[in-house]
Amino acid sequence: MNPTWTDSLRFLRKLDGDKFTLVFFEASDTDSALVGGGPEYFVVSITMDDNIYTLMNVSRETVKFL
Repeated sequence: MNPTWTDSLRFLRKLDGDKFTLVFFEASDTDSALVGGGPEYFVVSITMDDNIYTLMNVSRETVKFL
């Protein structure tokens, strides 16, 4: 499948942390993005040029326990 930006946003908006929890986008054979979570908190892992970058938003309560 080759989704449009509209399709991609629709997939991301469906993430609910229960039934729909993960979206994987492949930009090329080596570059991709993985988005998981929802509806409030997400983890994003991006692979570019053999490097992996991970982003996540956490609640302030979670940070206090780390």
